[in-house]
Amino acid sequence: AALVLNKPFAVVPCCVFPESHPERVSRATGERVRTTAELVDHLRARAGSNPDGSDVARVSVLPCDGANVAVFCAKRDATEKAASPETGTLDWPWPSPPPGAPPPGPFRL
Repeated sequence: AALVLNKPFAVVPCCVFPESHPERVSRATGERVRTTAELVDHLRARAGSNPDGSDVARVSVLPCDGANVAVFCAKRDATEKAASPETGTLDWPWPSPPPGAPPPGPFRL
């Protein structure tokens, strides 16, 4: 959804589930993604390329144990921010909270 809406995103992939996602294909081998490293590459490829051919999404290794490779992407250039609503690149307002919802706080929408 973040790519369609041109929103920043960050994801730390940990599980690949190749049988559940046969559409994920490694750009290096053309085979189904089966490793975390291949999934990271697949996510970078899905984000697209800059005019110079570099990946839009970047990778950073986080200073922690376990799954620690983050794939992230900031908004694209200013020409895309002004696109029409049909392209999905304009900011959408947050939905109003339902009646009786608790007040906003950490980790709540």
